[in-house]
Amino acid sequence: MTIAKRRSARLSRCVPPLHETLRIVADLVDGWCDRRCLRALRQILQAWPLASGLTDELGELLAALERVRAFAKQDLTDDDLVRVEQAIHQVGLLVVR
Repeated sequence: MTIAKRRSARLSRCVPPLHETLRIVADLVDGWCDRRCLRALRQILQAWPLASGLTDELGELLAALERVRAFAKQDLTDDDLVRVEQAIHQVGLLVVR
């Protein structure tokens, strides 16, 4: 196995699938709609839903999730905060990929 193939295989184990990451964000948005968490929705809806899923859009989603964490923290449940952190981490891995 070449070095490039080993590196690619190692990275693919570290980076979560896109659909898994998008499911986390979709569940967060659905919950925020149900609870009317307007501060969180105001930030995330600037980058959600994705139209193409290209790196530029993922970068915008990452920035929106970071703004949710910064500006809507007081409106979120502890579970929401954990999932926002998870989404930020996963989207960050996808953008760098």
